[in-house]
Amino acid sequence: MSLRTEKIESTVHHEVAKALAELLPHSLLVTVTGVEVSPDLKKATVWISVLDQDESEVMAEIENVRRDVQKMVNKRLTTKFVPRLSFKSDHGGAYADRINRVLKNL
Repeated sequence: MSLRTEKIESTVHHEVAKALAELLPHSLLVTVTGVEVSPDLKKATVWISVLDQDESEVMAEIENVRRDVQKMVNKRLTTKFVPRLSFKSDHGGAYADRINRVLKNL
């Protein structure tokens, strides 16, 4: 991965997190765990971790504000292409927690 791609991922990560904090109800607890930008910079996958809530409801709410989040990212980036955002659930935390519980029970 190039340094440019890493910088864009970092900027998108920061801007998406800030936008979601502004646009989502404060009762929803979400974390942006990562961003993966395609090499051509046209697509970005934003990984979201949902904390102690119904994941499908939270992801539906995020999808409702996706266009507004996209607009906020568009204003911040000054590149030729601004990646189109897509949101996916990150289950890494739950998986790590399950592994830790299994290891403790051994």
